[in-house]
Amino acid sequence: MAQDAEKDDQLKEIGRRLRATREALGLTQEQLATSINVGRTAYTNWEKGDRMPDPLAIARLAERYGATMDWIYRGNMSGLQLSLATKIEPLLLRSSRAGG
Repeated sequence: MAQDAEKDDQLKEIGRRLRATREALGLTQEQLATSINVGRTAYTNWEKGDRMPDPLAIARLAERYGATMDWIYRGNMSGLQLSLATKIEPLLLRSSRAGG
């Protein structure tokens, strides 16, 4: 049970990072999903933390927009372009205060 709760928390965190990244890029869910060749419903499930994102799609996200896999999956901002990181940070703080 504790492992399930931990996995759920990890999925929610990945979803928060995806949402903040998308918002920092100024894209809708539909636009981002289309640009990385996934359906909007699948992408929405990733942002909500309902499903684990497809690594190949996240690799395309990294390639096209500079949002590294290390950032999306582990929360390590060190490899992000500074311009993207500075847009993401306030969005994450806002979502933390709003409760997710």
